[in-house]
Amino acid sequence: MVPVAAAPPQDLEAYCRAINPDPPAQVRCVGAEKASQERLARAQGAIDPQAWGRCQSGSASWADMEACIAQPTPPAAASAPTPPGGTAPAGSPSTTILGPQPGATPTAPEPERPSRPISEEEADKQVRDVLQRTGEPAARCTKKQYGTGWVTVCE
Repeated sequence: MVPVAAAPPQDLEAYCRAINPDPPAQVRCVGAEKASQERLARAQGAIDPQAWGRCQSGSASWADMEACIAQPTPPAAASAPTPPGGTAPAGSPSTTILGPQPGATPTAPEPERPSRPISEEEADKQVRDVLQRTGEPAARCTKKQYGTGWVTVCE
């Protein structure tokens, strides 16, 4: 049997439902995944294709892939990849360091940008969709606007 490589999900809502039990966490997850997916789409042309492929095949989410792309390629991983099964080739180091390397120039984080405003109708639709997926369409909810978004509490 050939192992299946991980890849960022295409159906973000299904992915977030699978990893988050509560609806508010699902909504946050979808937002974070969409934001990572959009940033990666804008940056794809400037990213080394080998790094893109390595990160895409080894990331279970868009946020994981974005974190992978931000990391410098470790010298051991670039010259002697570890095959599936976990055994490194003879003569290669037994430890691969994931993270900043000594002397590596850190990449600057993307500056904080304000969130786009979410209309009351869009917030209502998102809550209805989450309640429908969780099987609680008749839940009583209260909502309040904070900044560019809404907080909704359902019972």
